[in-house]
Amino acid sequence: MAFPIIEPAASDYEPEHRGLYRPLPEAHTGAIVQGSVEFRGVLMGDPDDSLEQIYEVRLLVGPYWRDVQNVVPKVTIDGFRNNNADEDDIADWRVRNLSWDTVGEFGPSQDESRIRLRFEVFVQGEHSQVVNLGYYLMASGRRLGEGGLNEPGPVRRQG
Repeated sequence: MAFPIIEPAASDYEPEHRGLYRPLPEAHTGAIVQGSVEFRGVLMGDPDDSLEQIYEVRLLVGPYWRDVQNVVPKVTIDGFRNNNADEDDIADWRVRNLSWDTVGEFGPSQDESRIRLRFEVFVQGEHSQVVNLGYYLMASGRRLGEGGLNEPGPVRRQG
């Protein structure tokens, strides 16, 4: 069964928090990434409370990579809204089937890739909507892209 595919525009992303860590083996570079994306009016429940709406969401996250090998991701619902809830309405929301891959042809030489998080969002309830999704990941690989940890932006300044 095919679900609507949602790929938010770059302007819907808040600036990411990013940091480096030293993974094993030490020949790898490690990156930690945390961010949030706004989805107002996109991830909506069905007018029939008994039906779940299911969306496949794809997020491009983190810096450019020349080689990424391991990713440990987490996606959460950071904002839910129901503007007409009462005792006879059903409201439910979930994230499941989280996986990752990479998408290429980015960066100055178009030989860099980015991590893409893929998952399903379930929303139930006539006036229900997921308004923000949050994500966190740790990734490691042999090499970040030419611009390092801060490309592409926007990235929150540390310190």
